[in-house]
Amino acid sequence: MEPGEFLTNLSGVLLVEVVSVEDRLGVTFVGVDAGWNVMNDPYIFGRRPAAVMATRAAEPCDREVTLAGHISEGNDLFRSDLPLPEVREGEVLALASVGGYTPGMWTDHCMRPRAATLYFSERI
Repeated sequence: MEPGEFLTNLSGVLLVEVVSVEDRLGVTFVGVDAGWNVMNDPYIFGRRPAAVMATRAAEPCDREVTLAGHISEGNDLFRSDLPLPEVREGEVLALASVGGYTPGMWTDHCMRPRAATLYFSERI
């Protein structure tokens, strides 16, 4: 058993703001204000993040999008087949299951700031 993965991964959520929505050659790209420097599970572990619209989590997901980070490098794609409802700029997306080792692996790549961390001790 891996305690860090087993006990904490499911408890972490990364909230990101949608900063762009673009259709290119039939693919909808959703850009967010975080990159692989903050959530690098897809690159290190091959784990594709689950995500929901923070204010519309129960809305049906009727399309697939490619979720892209804000670091202008080809590898900064979180997922290419993410089911979501229609997404608009300024909305908040919640990426689930990022509590295991994600904060310990953050970097300051391309001078992007680290994400803030908030812990709820009363929920333990």
